[in-house]
Amino acid sequence: MQTKVNAHTLYFDDEFLKEHNGFHMEHSATVHEMTPVVSGQIVLAYTAHGKGIFCEKDAKHEISDGDIILINKGSQYCFKSTKPGVPLSFYICVFNPDNLPYSWKSITSAFKESELFFNLAYTSLIVHDTEHNDVRNMMIRLLDEYTYAQPNYEMSFRCELVVALTTIFRLYSSARINKAPQNDNQVLGNVFNYVNRNIYRKCSLTEIADYLHMSPQYIC
Repeated sequence: MQTKVNAHTLYFDDEFLKEHNGFHMEHSATVHEMTPVVSGQIVLAYTAHGKGIFCEKDAKHEISDGDIILINKGSQYCFKSTKPGVPLSFYICVFNPDNLPYSWKSITSAFKESELFFNLAYTSLIVHDTEHNDVRNMMIRLLDEYTYAQPNYEMSFRCELVVALTTIFRLYSSARINKAPQNDNQVLGNVFNYVNRNIYRKCSLTEIADYLHMSPQYIC
């Protein structure tokens, strides 16, 4: 399918989602740098083409083809292309989790990370797609469902989205389990770096632990 790429701010407010039955899907791009916005609902962004930076309020992350970013509601974010004149394009899905099928709640019981995410403990999650681009293929199917709007497409879209979210949390959980343990010097270095970046405000131990994906007890 040939899909028009929209030059968009990648921001969708609650009123916009209400008009679209609680979810929206498009193929969008940022030409250079978007103005930071606060997400009204959950944003699932799949990096389709290009290299750039995903900026949160207190952190920056390099992203490229195949990176998946799940942004929680209420989080401040923006994207920036790092190649002059080359857009950073995404498959973007914005949704209100209350409008998903009941089965989506099984995700929160299956993965600790998803429970923390949906309870707003994480501002975002970033993970890379499989070698076979499974999530990319799901995002394209979601885009097809949304664009063509065939009979009963809303239910089909919501169910496919639950499958995509399940796959994403499987990838994220697996990546965390397989991540090589850091030695004490690396942990201390990461703590110091985070504190230095936020030197003009108070940082709690819980906040630092969440950012490093560690327990407060381990850092102490």
